[in-house]
Amino acid sequence: MNQFVVSARKYRPTQFKEVVGQEHITQTLKNAIRQQKLAHSFLFCGPRGVGKTTTARILAKAINCQDPGSEVEPCGKCESCVSFQNQNSMNILEMDGASNNSVENIRNLIEQVRIPPAHGDYKLFIIDEVHMLSASAFNAFLKTLEEPPSHAIFILATTEKHKILPTILSRCQIYDFKRIQVREIVSHLQSICQSENIDFEEEALHVIAEKADGALRDALSMFDRIASFAEGRLSYEKVIKQLNILDYDYYFKFVDQLMVGDLGAIYLLFDDVLSRGFDAHVFLLGLQEHFRQLLMIQLDKTEALVDAVGNLKEKYIRQAAQVERDFILTALDLANACDVNYRMAQNKRLHVEIALMKIAYFKNVKAMRTDLNEISEEPAKKKVNPVAGNESQNISVESRENDVPEVPTVKSEPDQKATENISVEGAEKRSIQKGIEKRAPTPVKKQSAGKHVLPKLNNLSNIKADIEKENNKGEAVKDNEVLKAEINASWKEFRESHSSPSLRSFMEDSLLELVGDQLIVRVSSQLAKSSILEQRELFENIRSVSGPRNIQIKFEIEESESQDESNESPLITPQDKFNALREKNPKLDMFVKTLNLKIDSD
Repeated sequence: MNQFVVSARKYRPTQFKEVVGQEHITQTLKNAIRQQKLAHSFLFCGPRGVGKTTTARILAKAINCQDPGSEVEPCGKCESCVSFQNQNSMNILEMDGASNNSVENIRNLIEQVRIPPAHGDYKLFIIDEVHMLSASAFNAFLKTLEEPPSHAIFILATTEKHKILPTILSRCQIYDFKRIQVREIVSHLQSICQSENIDFEEEALHVIAEKADGALRDALSMFDRIASFAEGRLSYEKVIKQLNILDYDYYFKFVDQLMVGDLGAIYLLFDDVLSRGFDAHVFLLGLQEHFRQLLMIQLDKTEALVDAVGNLKEKYIRQAAQVERDFILTALDLANACDVNYRMAQNKRLHVEIALMKIAYFKNVKAMRTDLNEISEEPAKKKVNPVAGNESQNISVESRENDVPEVPTVKSEPDQKATENISVEGAEKRSIQKGIEKRAPTPVKKQSAGKHVLPKLNNLSNIKADIEKENNKGEAVKDNEVLKAEINASWKEFRESHSSPSLRSFMEDSLLELVGDQLIVRVSSQLAKSSILEQRELFENIRSVSGPRNIQIKFEIEESESQDESNESPLITPQDKFNALREKNPKLDMFVKTLNLKIDSD
């Protein structure tokens, strides 16, 4: 049986041009050799698996190469190169700093430094993991490192530069190796797959490169393990199974559910993640990265920063078009706060669940605050006082005679599966207000100078009916075909004039059907329904073009097969909204009592 050689050794670079992702260092070293400006000591530092030792060996070979050529690359054919490749070179010596870290080892090294090279111009000493030398060994090495013989060159390599004495650092030319980028690792893995005749999916190699965290040696080790498991075919499913990585689709599902605010579905999905053996902190980091990818796509000129390829990048682009910018920023902030405090949390699962709850409710809380701010704005001089008597309760208003306070309407959020009537509150409120001003009689009694008493408003529905009759008097009733065309035109005009790409997409995908006096709006998701419902101006336009016909609007959700059906209960009840409003404006309770108003129970 042939001896297997791992890819990290089999495909180890032998020339500067083969080193992956460190062009800023290899080009500098080649120029130094070409211009004969070599330092007597080099320090290569950086994270693991990025090519420090490999570059040190290539540099040592290139310095002593008898035929480097115009590109200053070791030829691999001369006596010096061949002897080093066969591990019997007398001019290039390697030493492991971890196992030779005493003063005695350094003394032996110094003795070898004094001996000139047997052939060639230089004698090179490569000391790997040099930070493992003891303080005494470093001090013993100082003088030789500062003033070595003209034929001696030292190449030191370390992953922990901060552990090396400053006196050593000041005597070396320092080269900082960087982490290798994902696309460079993917390109290198593709060339290896082609050499080994292995079929692959680009997404599978991308996952390996991301998991390697910038270390090419780690990527090659994972590649060998997965190649043995995959039996000649590297697929995305096999890679995530072997590396125990959470599928990207989970994060796309999480974002969809978070935007809708279905907390039950979110917690069930999170439980599924934990039941598959994934750590909650790993999931949290993946969710942060997912939101970052969406943000990079939304921002101008940053799409190139998204580490995704093929179908995965298309999924990011589609979802980024549906998510609002402030939602992404808030989610990132909440997820980061959860990450910061994760280690201190006693119940780590609950800690993550609370963060998910905050993200899920963000959009609803934002909408509620907007409604409350609109309702609670009162003129500075308006006062509301109750007057004795059950049937003759009046409102004393310090304003113009026909100035009537607006009546707040508290609505609950619509159920996800049911199809219900949507009342266009803005248009109705203005029509009712107009009717109140027209019908308001003169004050019955003056209580004081500058104050007028208005009658009690008991039955708003009767006022509304009278106003509709008066407004529709003499106006022709449109037939279904004409009305449907005008509604479609109004829908299209509003869609094209809106600035939100996601709303335009939702409205373009919606289907309108006029059945009698009912306008049925068919949408693809609960998210689309919620987004359209927020557009009051749209429904005011539809009511305006419908004329005397009282058009009722219904929504029907036609979910795709890939989406799980789930029931969404109202997140905030009318009583909750009213309580929040009453805390902000205590006078509202007296106002509701005076007008005999009732809070909706559904």
